[in-house]
Amino acid sequence: MLYFKACGYDRYSVMLSCWHPSSKQRPSFHQLVESVSDVVDAMQRQLRSRRAAGHYVNTADQPSTTSSELSDVTGSVTQQSLNASRSTVV
Repeated sequence: MLYFKACGYDRYSVMLSCWHPSSKQRPSFHQLVESVSDVVDAMQRQLRSRRAAGHYVNTADQPSTTSSELSDVTGSVTQQSLNASRSTVV
């Protein structure tokens, strides 16, 4: 899988781990939920830091996203994922 700078290495590494040639080396659903949550948390911190420094994320290459929007998405995805993993019988 090719690396695209615009993707960011943290997101790329999560995607790459899902496509590991050995299925035993791929993350479990629970690990994936945690990894994605960590990536979103890092994005939120970066966004807050940039805004605090007076840099606003609102360019043609990158749509503007507020921390609350990221929180809404993270909370929704995490809760849905956890509910799905709890209801899954192994």
